[in-house]
Amino acid sequence: MSRISKWTAKFLSPRIKEDIDAQYELIKDNLTEYFALMELQECAVRTILTGVTPPVSVLQSPWYQAAAKEFYRITRQWVGGKMLSPEMQIAVDKWVARGLTEAVLLEIAESLFSWVPPGG
Repeated sequence: MSRISKWTAKFLSPRIKEDIDAQYELIKDNLTEYFALMELQECAVRTILTGVTPPVSVLQSPWYQAAAKEFYRITRQWVGGKMLSPEMQIAVDKWVARGLTEAVLLEIAESLFSWVPPGG
């Protein structure tokens, strides 16, 4: 049997399609839930950015959105762990070093993810 016919038998079989079809609904539900959550998060960050004084530049808004997504990833990765607080502080420090305002980042972290820095 040639290499191409082996590959065809292995990867283009109806079994692969059946496996994907069986998981389709679960994948679709998970992605629908994730994108709805991300939409709510983006709206919440936009609301925070319009309410701070001094106002945040529109050009910096995508960077605050990216920081919020990183905060979300960290809170999912370190749920209830001892490393959550240090990891969040590292992320805040990283975004401050990139030019974002620490007070706005901390407001995003506190209001969206219920994280307050130690001693803060």
